[in-house]
Amino acid sequence: MIRFILFCVTMVLLLSLFGCGNNEEINSTTAPTADQTVTPQPTIEPTPTFIQQPTPTPVPRYGFTRDYEYIILGDEIIITKYIGSASTVEIPDEIEGRPVTTIGDFAFSNQSRLTRVRIPDSVTSIGEGAFMDCTNLEMLVLPDGLLYIGNDAFRRCYSLTTLYIPDSVDSIGDFAFYFTGLTDVRISENMSYVGIGAFDGTTWFFDLTDDEKMILLNSQIIYEQGLALLEDGFFEQASLILLTLKGYKDSLEHFLYARNMHIYNQALIFRENGDYMRAMLQFRDLGDFKDSIEQIEKLDELRIDWIRANAINTVLAGTGPTILDYTAVGLRPDGTVVAVGDNRDSSLNINNWEDIVTMATTGDGLRRHTVGLTSDGRVIATGNNSVGQLNVDNWNNIIDVDVGTIHTVGLKSDGTVVAVGSVGINDNGMLNVSDWTNIVAISAGIYHSVGLRSDGTVVAVGGSLGQSNVSHWRDVVAISAGAYHTVGLRLDGTVVAVGDNTLGGRCNVSGWGGIISISAGGQHTVGLRMDGTVVAAGNNWYGQCNIANWSDIIAISAGNNQTLGLKSDGTVVSTSNNVQQAISGWVLQTRENVVVLPMDLNP
Repeated sequence: MIRFILFCVTMVLLLSLFGCGNNEEINSTTAPTADQTVTPQPTIEPTPTFIQQPTPTPVPRYGFTRDYEYIILGDEIIITKYIGSASTVEIPDEIEGRPVTTIGDFAFSNQSRLTRVRIPDSVTSIGEGAFMDCTNLEMLVLPDGLLYIGNDAFRRCYSLTTLYIPDSVDSIGDFAFYFTGLTDVRISENMSYVGIGAFDGTTWFFDLTDDEKMILLNSQIIYEQGLALLEDGFFEQASLILLTLKGYKDSLEHFLYARNMHIYNQALIFRENGDYMRAMLQFRDLGDFKDSIEQIEKLDELRIDWIRANAINTVLAGTGPTILDYTAVGLRPDGTVVAVGDNRDSSLNINNWEDIVTMATTGDGLRRHTVGLTSDGRVIATGNNSVGQLNVDNWNNIIDVDVGTIHTVGLKSDGTVVAVGSVGINDNGMLNVSDWTNIVAISAGIYHSVGLRSDGTVVAVGGSLGQSNVSHWRDVVAISAGAYHTVGLRLDGTVVAVGDNTLGGRCNVSGWGGIISISAGGQHTVGLRMDGTVVAAGNNWYGQCNIANWSDIIAISAGNNQTLGLKSDGTVVSTSNNVQQAISGWVLQTRENVVVLPMDLNP
């Protein structure tokens, strides 16, 4: 209670104190004495505050007439689609009291009945593909106020032969009049931009001089675009643009550099992915550009290392005159070898071989021999030497070997080839390889030899059944010589074959695709798909083509009467029951995702 009383007293005192002051001020201003004059105070109006409102964005509204669909955007009309059926069209300059300013993207495209069009003066822009594929359009009237013609606007208007482009047009898009029928065009030289390919495929443009084309195509603008792409590292795009300039300024020099850099980078990617064959093809195409020559030398070394780490896991299917006459050879990662089968002529006396990076074995009912390539480029051989096929002691700097029945072929690191054997019976010319150059892979059949050049072409000698008719092959990345046929793997994963096609159609490979490795045997051909499955064509007397249920295969080899496959777990499968039993204990070390170079055995 006492606290309440004290609180009240305090409040009264405070109110009295402040209240008195206020009363004095009020009395002095509102209650003057008789001697005082009251001066009226002006009324002060508050200053209004104005907030700038944003200009509203026009909301598009859609409409249509009997002939047109359109968009109303503010005070303008954009025609979006022609829905009429007339052959002669005069586009209105107004719809709903608003000017038509734009012919929208693809508005009149694919109107094959259209023959004549007049575009009103109100139109300033013709959109992308607006009249594309109006194949019967003969007459076109463009307005004087037109500013822009979009990409592909009149593309493939084949019947359009004459065109007047008003001086008001400032820009023509890429391929705007591509493959039209234009023979007569009037166009201003002061246009800011004429797009890439704008008049390509027309008679009118073809007949222009190079100087006239340079003026028309605004070469300086395109030149600067190409240099900008080049500087940013977009080499493929830069090369395509600079190529269109046809020698303007130093565009050819920049084009060559951009092209070479694109190829060089591709080669580096191939090399990093272990695709040494494609990498070598790319680097050889570059000549002495940058360090391409050094890269090729490194690839030779890498190829040997790759063979040792991967391809040595490839098994080789031997041959014999009957199904009971078999051979199978495997190469281990440590450079040693394993072999089973008929050891006639001591052709399989290879248990003491070491430091081997690749090998080849072959034979028939009379003669057999096996050769091995060591990591230092030497070649060792064992077996029948009746015609000199083992005379390889003086070979050096060898990076690959292969054998036919009566000859041996070696690829040297400088891209040349050597061959021995067939003494006195070289009527087929299988040894005539001394003039070969730029070779990156070799293969040997019974009576012929095949070489793959660095440019993807193929050379072959010997044989009499068409197995050497390979001069027309292009883009080849791997080869394999069978007994009497030759098979090539193209860059795109398809396969070609020439030679004897009897006994089951061993050359019937034109329908194959997605192939990463090939092997040609005595009378059949096998191909390894990217998914680890295998395809085969040719004679199947001994079941050598019974591979339909194979899977998870990473390497293949075709012999005369069998096919061998290496699985990713290191085990080996064979189409021959006899061979399968003999190799059941084989487990060869592998590496995932290996791409196999063809190392085929030929009879």
